[in-house]
Amino acid sequence: MNEIIEKTACLWSVKASDIYSKSRTAQISEARDACIYLIKQKLKVSNAKIGLTMGFRLPSTIVYSLKRTKERLEAGRPQDELFKDRLTMASSRISKWTTN
Repeated sequence: MNEIIEKTACLWSVKASDIYSKSRTAQISEARDACIYLIKQKLKVSNAKIGLTMGFRLPSTIVYSLKRTKERLEAGRPQDELFKDRLTMASSRISKWTTN
């Protein structure tokens, strides 16, 4: 999980430590949502375990993040295109990250 977080943080140009933090700036929140989504999709980890990894967040917070990300991916809004592109790039690289 930590490698996914570090690589995703790099794609969003934030520090991995920012993703674990309580910061709510847009860029960090977006990177955090991407990490949560990718960990859930690729590693099939429980929401409770993701919450612990992401800085002691409640499982309900993880559910909300996953819902928000899914809505962004399905909405088709122009402002979400960069998010989708980065998420797609990260997702395609994760198989390389997790198999090496």
